[in-house]
Amino acid sequence: RSGTLIKTFIYNHSFLKDGEYHDAFFCDMVPYLEKKGPVFIFANILGDYESSLAKIAKARATIIPMEYLAGPLEILQSHWQALTYRIKLKEQMRFADLPITRTVNNELRGTLCRIRPYQLLHFAYMRNLLKMIKVEQFITSFENNPWEKMCFLAFKQFSPSTTITGYQHTVVPQASVNMFISRYEKDIIPHPDRLLTVG
Repeated sequence: RSGTLIKTFIYNHSFLKDGEYHDAFFCDMVPYLEKKGPVFIFANILGDYESSLAKIAKARATIIPMEYLAGPLEILQSHWQALTYRIKLKEQMRFADLPITRTVNNELRGTLCRIRPYQLLHFAYMRNLLKMIKVEQFITSFENNPWEKMCFLAFKQFSPSTTITGYQHTVVPQASVNMFISRYEKDIIPHPDRLLTVG
């Protein structure tokens, strides 16, 4: 099977009284895309988990909870990678002619650059999902988070023909510097093919 994959979040209010699924981020886009072909919802459940699973089972939409796509070994691997992976600058950096490499490395050793297992697992989720379905178009919220990059990386490796659209679902304040990609990053980090924004 092939179609459009939407990565989204499920809350308690994501299901209407009649049991139909209503996406909190993409609203009417889901039924609109369903007129053009199959739509798969890749869901991170943030609401009541058991209640959400019961509603997913009854919903007409094809909803795949992300936890269904990783096995025990992949979960252990992601924890191991998160514990052992460390970023360290080797070249000497300067700011206003002062050496700052040690200061930057001290910050990187703290919690600033620790990627969580939850974030890393998105690579395995996508890799495993791409073995099950062919994804022509991938649509996701986009805030330049590590989990998003893991998804993009999986697509670049296992389904390079998929078109990736990132959706910035809110205005982007200057304080959200992680949403802005620097000229140094743009050629090396995985990112969407196109970006839809509202502000």
